[in-house]
Amino acid sequence: MRFLCLHGMGVSSEIFKMQTAALRNELAGDHSYEFVQGHIECTMAPELEHISDVTKPHFAYHNNSPQSAIDALKDLDAYLTSESAFDGILAFSQGAGLALMYSRYFMNLRPGRPLPFRCLLLFSPVGLLDPVTWIETGKLRLLVDTASPLNIPIAVITGKHDLPQAISQTEDIHRMVQSDMGCWKYVHLGGHDIPNGKAKNDMRGTVRALRRAIAQADMMKRS
Repeated sequence: MRFLCLHGMGVSSEIFKMQTAALRNELAGDHSYEFVQGHIECTMAPELEHISDVTKPHFAYHNNSPQSAIDALKDLDAYLTSESAFDGILAFSQGAGLALMYSRYFMNLRPGRPLPFRCLLLFSPVGLLDPVTWIETGKLRLLVDTASPLNIPIAVITGKHDLPQAISQTEDIHRMVQSDMGCWKYVHLGGHDIPNGKAKNDMRGTVRALRRAIAQADMMKRS
């Protein structure tokens, strides 16, 4: 599978490659990964503060304002339209929230057309506001309260000590997925981060959830 990879706020594509290196190695399989960096420079993500050799600068896809998020969705749409098809999106934090918002945005923009990817592998998604409600009414509503069910499988990974926003919104993401597609969740023992090779049980649980979503996507393709 070919995955589009979206990093979190205050990170970069290079850092996200390091954050996911052990995970991608463990996931194995015939997969390729394309990392796309945000263009808004911002302060470093708190989860990186303990790492002394983190490269700079750090980026975001949007600045957490609704209009900035809409602009990011338009940029992502243009990128997906211009590039060859991706099989899935692997994303963390703001990038994971952006992937979910884009799914809603695409379904409203092009009703009846299939999404330009077949599964979502999401880590600690945050910022889940409904872009369609904002565009149409100027009001802010949570995505989980408004979105039509997605017809692709999703895996959602969060930490036991994750951000409250990530924990609370993730609990409702299963309502955004058609029941026959599947939404696989795993809660690791860490915080707002991605399991690495040091936490072997967490890595196994994470990879199991991701593989289930990938297998479901492969079954859809063959049917």
